[in-house]
Amino acid sequence: MEYEATDIGCRIVTEKDHEGDVKISIKATVKNNSDSDEADVDIQGVDKDGFELVSVFLTGRVPIGGTRVLTTTAYVSNSLFKQIVDLQQE
Repeated sequence: MEYEATDIGCRIVTEKDHEGDVKISIKATVKNNSDSDEADVDIQGVDKDGFELVSVFLTGRVPIGGTRVLTTTAYVSNSLFKQIVDLQQE
């Protein structure tokens, strides 16, 4: 695997808006096993049966052979967010 994501975390950063969406922040520690410092990691939020509910991309520069925490934010339906039981790298 070119980029390995560990310590994946997620939290709500804003409460529900008028459409029922929440803004979430996702972070992961990414290890770069490739020969490029441009990392691109797909993180999935899955339900109790392992089905993907949300997919977000973490992008950024990670030194070759090194590690760095990458973060991003996304808007998702609050009802959908409540069904996420695990975050994993695709």
